[in-house]
Amino acid sequence: MAKSTAAATPSIVALGSYQALKQTKVDQVIKLSKSSAPNILHVHSADDSAIKLEFDSAAFADRECAVKQCNPNDWHKFKAWADVIIYRHDQDDVPSHEDLINAIHNGTVLCAVPRILHLLGEDIVPSDTAIIEGHDQTKIDNLVNANKRVIAIDELAAFVIVGENAMTIGGEGGSTCHVYTQDESGESITGPLPTTWNEPIPIEEILQFPMPATASHLDALEEHVDTDFVIADDVLQMAALEEECADNTEEVFPKIVACGRTETLQMQAIVDKVVELSGTDLPKVLYVGTASFDRTDRYNVCTKKFREIGCEIQRLDVSELDTVPTMDEMKEVVTEWAEVIMCSGGNTLHALLRWKDVGLDLLMKEASLKGVVLCGGSAGAGCWFSSLHTDSLRPDNMKNKEHVKNELSEEELADWDYTKISALGFVDAVCIPHFDKAGTNGVGREEDAERILQESPTTPAIGVDENAALVVVGNEALAVSGDGK
Repeated sequence: MAKSTAAATPSIVALGSYQALKQTKVDQVIKLSKSSAPNILHVHSADDSAIKLEFDSAAFADRECAVKQCNPNDWHKFKAWADVIIYRHDQDDVPSHEDLINAIHNGTVLCAVPRILHLLGEDIVPSDTAIIEGHDQTKIDNLVNANKRVIAIDELAAFVIVGENAMTIGGEGGSTCHVYTQDESGESITGPLPTTWNEPIPIEEILQFPMPATASHLDALEEHVDTDFVIADDVLQMAALEEECADNTEEVFPKIVACGRTETLQMQAIVDKVVELSGTDLPKVLYVGTASFDRTDRYNVCTKKFREIGCEIQRLDVSELDTVPTMDEMKEVVTEWAEVIMCSGGNTLHALLRWKDVGLDLLMKEASLKGVVLCGGSAGAGCWFSSLHTDSLRPDNMKNKEHVKNELSEEELADWDYTKISALGFVDAVCIPHFDKAGTNGVGREEDAERILQESPTTPAIGVDENAALVVVGNEALAVSGDGK
């Protein structure tokens, strides 16, 4: 496969050990190579190199990849041929390392243990970051005390770097990668990384994973359960708004696609309905990820199908104080630019509090009256209703949920109750997302919804199964199944 002469985004698979090549999802390495059957170059100098070659490349050979072997001093002779280099060199130097850097920048995928990576320059590994294999605690402590941020890779896991982004590939036994860093007080903190991502996210964001969100209300969410988030009609300047929308005589408001879970936004029937309601083949989508604390992994899940069909997408991050745009900037993107507003799943109560604080709730109401389609899954579904059934008080429903799960016992993680909270009030009903599923507390949503109905028997309630969506257009509604069931 001929290499492009244009500079490519470096793609590196940092291995917890070479055994990870037996466990790691080789399909991900092949995907990075941009070839269905990439050429594999195995670089190794030991006497048992033939055995190592068979061990390291077996999974690639099973996928009909061509495999060659050479020693470290000769590898550059094959650089035009190789799509993937497995660099199994145990020394602390890399012969012809400048050629290796150039090969990586020209599209060759490198698979190696982390100590090789630090010889390749700061454009691969930032100077304030250390990537290591294993969990030598003394080594980790020394690095953290030297103000290094550490990514430690389990033996059967891998850390995949794609330019300034990265993701973890897990192995057997729950193998993953772990971030070690310091909090604001100088205390060492750590957290495991998810292995469920299908797309990489910014490395800088990954290095913040052990850090909790800074919103002050998160330590006392229960105090806000009775807050009224419904937007009264007289809050907006309705007369001026009605005059502005006078040309939209054929439009019916609101237009809402409320999905039972976030992943439902990847189902074709649901995507088609959102696009149809927007009135254009490629709607401009504004993604609001406040409920998921503006995490890029959730952005990737929510917007995947819309990115694939070519929609222009902007993010509006307001979960943290330092990312909130000015009111004029928010108004322009929410009420003038967006044709679809997509809200993530996550902690609905946190999202509603942030939107109220920054005025985004009023802007989304204005957008809805202008015909913008409102959609989302889970929290991003329930937020449009007058109230919803929520797990916002679940102990791991936080920004750094992986860290919380690592710190609490199974009993502590299951010790929570659903609650009903107010929402924006665009639809006068209680929304119950995940209707056909139980929460981590072992209680089914449908079962608990009976309790809510008994407490408020006059309020209509709508349960939305995980693979379905409730579509509301004005005063009419219909159910859309994402999986035909």
